[in-house]
Amino acid sequence: MLSRIIHNPRLLVPSRNLLRAFSSSLPSYLFNVPATEVTTLPNGVRVLSQGGYGKTCSVGVFIDAGSRYENDANNGVAHFLEHLAFKGTERRNRVDIEKEVEDMGAHLNAYTSREQTVYYSRCFTKDIGRAMDILGDILLHSRYDPSAINSERHTILLEMEDVFTNKYEVVFDLLHATAYQGCGLGYTILGPERNIRSIQRNDLVDYVQTHYIAPRVVIAGAGALSHDHLVAMADRTFGHLPRIPSNGASIPPLSKRFTSSLTVQKDAAYPHAALAVAFESVGWADENAIVMMLIQKMLGEWDRLSGAGPNGASRLCTQAAAGNTAQVVSCFDTCYKDTSLFGVYCECTQENIPRLMEISVEALRDLREYVTQEDLDRAKNKLKNTLLMDLYASHNIVEDIGRQAQMYGRRLTPAEIFTRVDAVDLQTVKDVASATFVNKPIAVAGYGPVDTLPPIEWFREKDQI
Repeated sequence: MLSRIIHNPRLLVPSRNLLRAFSSSLPSYLFNVPATEVTTLPNGVRVLSQGGYGKTCSVGVFIDAGSRYENDANNGVAHFLEHLAFKGTERRNRVDIEKEVEDMGAHLNAYTSREQTVYYSRCFTKDIGRAMDILGDILLHSRYDPSAINSERHTILLEMEDVFTNKYEVVFDLLHATAYQGCGLGYTILGPERNIRSIQRNDLVDYVQTHYIAPRVVIAGAGALSHDHLVAMADRTFGHLPRIPSNGASIPPLSKRFTSSLTVQKDAAYPHAALAVAFESVGWADENAIVMMLIQKMLGEWDRLSGAGPNGASRLCTQAAAGNTAQVVSCFDTCYKDTSLFGVYCECTQENIPRLMEISVEALRDLREYVTQEDLDRAKNKLKNTLLMDLYASHNIVEDIGRQAQMYGRRLTPAEIFTRVDAVDLQTVKDVASATFVNKPIAVAGYGPVDTLPPIEWFREKDQI
C-alpha cells in the first residue's frame, strides 16, 4: 500500500523547533550571513535586502506577471513588454537609457518566465539611485511607441527561430503544452507567431494596468547598500502603484490541471531525438519540495561529451550511458507556485528510444526500492553545495531574495534551508517517491526522429506495479 503524502505549505512558515533541533550540527558560517531586512510599503510593495561589503550592489524588481497569467488572445504579451521596456519612456529615449547605463558602468537587463517578469541592475553603490530611477521609469512609464512595437515584432520572431533550433527548449515547451492542457502553464513564454504579429499597444497597456500592481511587486537588493535607502527609493519610485488593477480588470485565480498525454514534433534533420518524461510534483512552498530537490540530485545528469565517465553513483545515468544508449540524460524539477514537472530529459538515436524510455520510467518508479542512505547523504551534500555557490555574488542573492519572497512570502535563511535538508530521512524519500511516481499520470514529449517512441499507453503500463 502506498504511503499517503499530505502536501502542506510548510515552507511559508519558519520552523523554529526544527532549527533548534539541528542548530548544534550546523557549521558556524551559516549563522554569519547578513540578515535579510524586510519592509512593506503602505501600498503593499515588498522591499527586501541583504547588506554586504565593497562598492557595488544589485537591485531587482520582481513582478507576478508571466505567460501563466495570459490567455489565448494575448499569450506572449509579458515577453513583448520586456523587449519594449528598453525602447524609450516619457523621460528617456532609447539612446538616453543606453547611454546613462553605460556612463555608470552598470548592467541593466530583464527576463520573462512563466510566472515572473524580472528587471534588474548591477551598479556601483553610489549609482543605485539612478539605477532605481531607470528601473521604475522603464517599467511604469514606457511609451510603447507603435514604431517600436512593429520593430520588435521582427526581433521576437528572430528569437523564436533561435528557440526552434534549441532541442531542449522545444521539448520543454511541448511538455508544458501537453501536461498542462487548458491552463496558463501550457503557454509558451514567447507566444504563438500569430500573437507576435498582432499584439498592439492597447494589449501592452492593458496587461501592465492589470498585473503591475503593488501586491504583485517585490523589490530586492543585495551588496553594499542601505536597506533604509533602498526603501526610500522604492517608495519614491513604486510607492504610487495601485493595489488593484487601474483598468478595472480582475485577475483570475491560478489554475492547474495535469493531463496524462504524449506529444511529438517530428524532424528527421536531427541525428538524435530529444525526449522528456514527467510526473506532476509539488510546488515551491510545499514541505516536500526539498525532498524532490534531493531526489533530483540523486538521479543526477550525464552528457557523453563531458569529461565525466559513465560510472557515477546514479543508477539512471549509469544505465543510460551503458552501451551508448544515451547521448544526454538529466533529471529535472521544473517548479512553480503550486505544481511542478519532475522527470527525465534525454537525447539518443532513434533505435535507442524504447530502451532509454524504459530506463527513465523505471529509475523513477523503482526509486523507493533501490535508494540508500549513502545516496541520500551524497544528494544532501550536492544540494547544499549548489545552494551555497549561488549565494556569493550580489546578483545571485537578489535573484534568491526575489524568488523566495514571491514563492514563500519570506526568505529562508541558509541555516533554515540546511536544517530542512538535514531533517529529510530515507523513509521520507521513499514515501514521497512512491506517492509521486508510482501509478501516477505521466506526460511525454518528443522532438526530432521519434518514430520509435512508444504510445502513451506503454508508459502508463510501465508505471504500474
